[in-house]
Amino acid sequence: MAEQLPPEWAIERAIELGDNPPSPNVKQVVESPHAYHGYIAFARYIAEHEEAPVDPLLIEARALVAARYNDSFGAEHKAATLAGEDDSSEPIRNCLIALRRGIEIGRAS
Repeated sequence: MAEQLPPEWAIERAIELGDNPPSPNVKQVVESPHAYHGYIAFARYIAEHEEAPVDPLLIEARALVAARYNDSFGAEHKAATLAGEDDSSEPIRNCLIALRRGIEIGRAS
């Protein structure tokens, strides 16, 4: 059975921090992990010790949903939304779907 690879964000970080030019890209590392075992090992270490980065679209969805709250009435809810405490809520999920769909439409035109 093939060994599980670390997440791509960790591989990207390992490549970014690596000092072995020319650096491979993520696709090369994923397709030939045996050839890039040093990057794989470093990526595993990174995945164990660093938080995964937050999706930029999720940050945008939080901001869009939080914008519907005003400072006098919904200040606490606004702060909770921006802090990521409502990421599983329906408004956030729907906003993410809309943002991703907008990107698809933009690429198609």
